[in-house]
Amino acid sequence: MKRNLSGSHLFGEVRDLRNSIVEFLGAERFDPSEGMHFGNEGTPHHAGGTLRTSGDGTGVVDSDLGFEGLDNLYVADNSVFPFIPAANPALTLTALSVRLAAHLHTIL
Repeated sequence: MKRNLSGSHLFGEVRDLRNSIVEFLGAERFDPSEGMHFGNEGTPHHAGGTLRTSGDGTGVVDSDLGFEGLDNLYVADNSVFPFIPAANPALTLTALSVRLAAHLHTIL
């Protein structure tokens, strides 16, 4: 399988976000040299991208995870990821769910 580099420019941002979440949760910090790969190298990965998030109206859900064009319908699962990391995305999904819960708390 030919490597897809479409998300490679986001590696640093994703790594920093991951480390911030791990630090917030009080878990052991990852070795920054350990490497993190995106699911674009022919590895098995979780399905994603079907409810792609956008901040400009071109996706299915907006940046607050609400369906574009619908009121009071939100989603927090792997389908909103624009691309999927090769590793288990549970930590990222947990952070996404916490973020959505905080957003819903502010609007209710």
